[in-house]
Amino acid sequence: TPPPWIPRIATPGSTDQRHHSEFIAACKGESRTMSSFDYAGRLTETILCGNLALRIPGRIEWDAENLRSPNAPAVNEFVSREYRYGWHDLI
Repeated sequence: TPPPWIPRIATPGSTDQRHHSEFIAACKGESRTMSSFDYAGRLTETILCGNLALRIPGRIEWDAENLRSPNAPAVNEFVSREYRYGWHDLI
């Protein structure tokens, strides 16, 4: 078995407990999480674009800056929602 090259979370316990302690340490500014938003945000957007591609036939172009598809307007209805009165100011 090769030696681990990704740093391990030193907190003992279950995977959930280690994950929570890593997140709390990052919130306190003591360290960064293994999957920071810089990485996880782009990955999540890519996966969600794949979900959009399942909804319509054909190729989808994606404008990440504006969170829209310029060539497939049918998928744009799935990207955001209309919020009920009183909730839109909380976003």
